[in-house]
Amino acid sequence: MIRQPFAALRLCKKIIDRGEGSEQCQVGRPAYKVRSLLLRQDRMNVKTADSRSRIIEAARTVVSRMGVDGTTLQMVADAAGISKGALYYYYKTKDDILYDIMERDNAESYRVARELARGDFNREEVVREIAAGVLGRIRDDEKNRLNLHLEGEALQGNQKMKERYRNKYGEWLGNVETVFCRLMGVEKGPRSRLLASFTLGAIEGMCLQKIMMGEWPAGEEELREFVELLLRGENVNLEHWLSGE
Repeated sequence: MIRQPFAALRLCKKIIDRGEGSEQCQVGRPAYKVRSLLLRQDRMNVKTADSRSRIIEAARTVVSRMGVDGTTLQMVADAAGISKGALYYYYKTKDDILYDIMERDNAESYRVARELARGDFNREEVVREIAAGVLGRIRDDEKNRLNLHLEGEALQGNQKMKERYRNKYGEWLGNVETVFCRLMGVEKGPRSRLLASFTLGAIEGMCLQKIMMGEWPAGEEELREFVELLLRGENVNLEHWLSGE
């Protein structure tokens, strides 16, 4: 019997569950076998997700101890308690692992953007949460060094990483734009996109300054205050703000 794609099996199961199909599914398997095959695939997916999570946590530990450049796949495999061959099943290169770490680190920003898009939020709570997140991002040198490493790979000709960053930057800009538009009650447009681009660039620039200078380019409280003012969309008289009035 020809192996059927799991997508086709899932479609077949939906038809059977709705009572619209016969006991013999259109993909040539009895209903009970369709359910059994999908259950096995779901278990495999859970196992894969658990294995990836273990590898990611091991990689975090190694990177924090050895730095990005000093980290090797063998070190990550040893820390995860698996063979290097098993590691290759999930990640082909070190940069694939580092990119996945960065993806997971940005999961919180995606969550906030989704909640705002649904309209399920308290404005002041979101403002304070985002401001705290911005400060946390600038404060975390380890994550920022990882991000700079991946950006450097993209800039130096790693086409796979460049394509990933092109797509990911579009998502980041979209999230930031969603935040501003939902908080201020306006529609998306060229100006909201510009504001999102400027804000994301400013945050990344401050992360770089923090790493290069070894200290905050501005006081934490002043930065928190400025970010909250920006997110609230309030009129800011820079002369008064700079003088502390």
